[in-house]
Amino acid sequence: MPTVEYGTLSESDKNDPATAMLTPDHPGNSDDNYRRRRIAIAIMAKRYRPGDPIPEIDYSPDDDECWRRINSSVHHGD
Repeated sequence: MPTVEYGTLSESDKNDPATAMLTPDHPGNSDDNYRRRRIAIAIMAKRYRPGDPIPEIDYSPDDDECWRRINSSVHHGD
């Protein structure tokens, strides 16, 4: 499965407004690790073409827990 590591991104990828833009009040705006993950995921999505293998995204344990809580809330109204 294709993956993208932050260190392999070009400077234009890293600074592409379509992948790097966050509002100043976004909770992840000052979190460099979050921004790097967000950019890497956005680049994989941007490079995807129908028929290509779906990219594998390595989410952090914190990301997984966040989405578990969201899923539970949406499906169970918690």
